Order: sequence, then C-alpha cells, then structure tokens
Amino acid sequence: PEWLAGASLVHLGRKQDSRAGIAGYRKQAGTELARFVAVADELTDAILRCSQRGAAAELLRRHEALIGYVTHQVPLGRERFADFPGVVKSLGAWGGDFALALAADEGYDVATYFAGHDLDTVIAAETLLMLDSQPGAAAGADPSLWPIFFYGELGMPEADREWLGAYPNFAVELLDYGIAGLAPGQAPTVAPGQRTPGLLVYLPPADVVALDLHPRGAGYRRRHAFVELDGRRIRAQIWLNSGG
Repeated sequence: PEWLAGASLVHLGRKQDSRAGIAGYRKQAGTELARFVAVADELTDAILRCSQRGAAAELLRRHEALIGYVTHQVPLGRERFADFPGVVKSLGAWGGDFALALAADEGYDVATYFAGHDLDTVIAAETLLMLDSQPGAAAGADPSLWPIFFYGELGMPEADREWLGAYPNFAVELLDYGIAGLAPGQAPTVAPGQRTPGLLVYLPPADVVALDLHPRGAGYRRRHAFVELDGRRIRAQIWLNSGG
C-alpha cells in the first residue's frame, strides 16, 4: 500500500519471546479466539487495501486496540509514545524488537522524535523493504521484483541464461566483496576496494525464497550489498557463508 512507503521501523531495544507471546494470547482469548482472529483478518485486509495515510493510521489503531484487548496489554503507542503525532504499531510478539511508526504529517521528523526516547535505530520502510525502485535502479526493472546478485557460473557472460528470459538482468560489478577464483561453492567475502563481476537479476520474492531452500544454498544467508551498473550504485541482495 502507498502509505507504507512513508512509515518507519523503530528498534525498541528489547526482545520478546514469540512462543510466549502466542501462548499468552491463546490463553487470554480462550473460546473467543476464532472470533478475534476473524476481526483481525478483516482489519489486516483493509490495511493492505488502504492507500491514504490517515485512513491507514486509523485502521492500525483499531488493530492495535483489538490485540491489546485480547492479550490484556496496553498498546505500545499509549504506554511509551503517547505524544507521538501519529500511530505506533507493535510488531512481532507485540512490544518486541521493532515497531511500525506512521506520522500523521508526511514531513514529520520521525527519527528525531524517537531519538528523544533514546531509540536511535529508525529505518524508513521504503528503504528496508525496498518498496520503490531504487535511485539509479536498472531501467525496466519492476519495483515489485527483488534485485539479486549472481556470481560464479551464473554470473559469467558465457553462462547459459535461458532461465532468465522472463526477468530483467544486467551485467554488474559487486562492490567491496571478493571471491577467490570464482570456484563453485564459494561465496563472496568482504574485501574493501575489490570488485567482483556478476549478474544483477530482478526476481519475484517467491523465487528468492526458493533459492534459500535449494540444497546448494545450505549454509548460506542473504544480506544487502551494493553493485555498480553503468556508474550507478544499486542495492542488491547476495548470499554469504553463514559465518561470513
């Protein structure tokens, strides 16, 4: 939804146990759980369909109030951020790692507000979730697709790329990472100043998850890095060894 691009993710500096959170709401909801879930689902669908910031904020408040009622907890916005000019929505196990903040005024400085509460990790949802095309993004790439950097055999110019026919793909260089010999099974490692040739491919999220599950991907994890295309820096995802 359009309003999400103007929201922020705020790290709250504390952890919540998701397993305990789930057990807690099931206990509190009792026999009414199915009814509460149905209402929450309706609100979630409405939030996803909503395009206006003000209407989305009201739906988020309703959702937050519902979960607070079901779990017998005070919503985060009322407990810690009652003076925030907008809505603060709990995520995860409700009150855990991150919260979603949506200011009523599009130009409001969300980061400065939370810095006043000693919370310095405030990330624009547009940046974290890559909701829009990146500045200088490759021409022809659908913003809903995820930019992935391929290296080794798949990233070489002579590789058989028939499977890429349906997706935008561009020859690029990975910045500040190196791969010794580009041998099969090797993943990039941090190497400031080095450049590794490869391929930037824009894939649907489902295909990205499939790559995570591929047997040859065992022991690897995704992270963000920058690639260069025609002198422009583009943020992409790469796979690294678990300890890399």
